[in-house]
Amino acid sequence: MRKRGPVLFGKALDEFLKNMGVERPVKEGMAIEKWNEVVGPYIANVSKPEKIENGVLYVKVINPVWKHHLFMLRREIINKLNDSLKFNAVREIVFIDSGNDFLKTK
Repeated sequence: MRKRGPVLFGKALDEFLKNMGVERPVKEGMAIEKWNEVVGPYIANVSKPEKIENGVLYVKVINPVWKHHLFMLRREIINKLNDSLKFNAVREIVFIDSGNDFLKTK
């Protein structure tokens, strides 16, 4: 019989998700939830993550200027998101200029 010592809850939960085969979808969902925390309130005010599919995060932005600015920062944002999740859930971000629709959905 193999003896096991105490395990941190987060580590046990990650192992459970991995064994159940749902680690990726759960971590991808967490990436959307962590968006505001990772990018900060200034960027969170002009952007809104909509969905993530196969590691591609789709984010609505308020106008083309912000779309371009965030596109230039996307690698840094991807690294921060993945670091905060301790998992490579996001491999690319697509920014969508939603113009006036942004204010309606925010």
